[in-house]
Amino acid sequence: MAYRDVSIVVCVKDEPAEPLQQLVSVLLMDLEVNDVWVICAGPGIDVSLATNERLRVRSQPGKGKADALNYGLSQAHSPFTFFIDADVLLKGDEISIAREVLEDQEVSFVSCGYGMRPPAFPIATGMGGWFSGCKTNVFRSLGGWVQDPLEDVVTSARIKKAGFTIKTLPFSITLRRAPRNPLVKGLGVLASFGQRR
Repeated sequence: MAYRDVSIVVCVKDEPAEPLQQLVSVLLMDLEVNDVWVICAGPGIDVSLATNERLRVRSQPGKGKADALNYGLSQAHSPFTFFIDADVLLKGDEISIAREVLEDQEVSFVSCGYGMRPPAFPIATGMGGWFSGCKTNVFRSLGGWVQDPLEDVVTSARIKKAGFTIKTLPFSITLRRAPRNPLVKGLGVLASFGQRR
């Protein structure tokens, strides 16, 4: 186990307070986590978070999710940066496993699916908003997240076009609640596969 070589970016927008508080508490207990950036995509949050020297809460009013994620990426102080949605339930070893995969010289990006098991179709693997990670400087050099309604799909296409692969992690994560607008999100992803190259 490495000591504090991971930065975490949690982008929030209209998330309930309790799940966010629980996620931040779990992240701050992890010995591999150097800093946690809770970035609000829109107005500030009215949530009481633990006071901790490794926790930063910032707002990006009037800007989209990609801007919030990129702000967190720009502030990360570690060689590895993970992006975790506020609705994710961590079991305890996801950060360690993902960091170990990123230590491979050939791997610069990782992501996982959500649900009962890891995704079966590598073609669909991309930098997802639920749980993904990167070598911080590599992602910065590519310009980070692309501002788009389907930022995960467009960003994944940019990463792959630059010659990188996004390694599928050997686990999937669980969400506290179902994705918002899953039909619209699913149709948008399918429609974008043929258009974004």
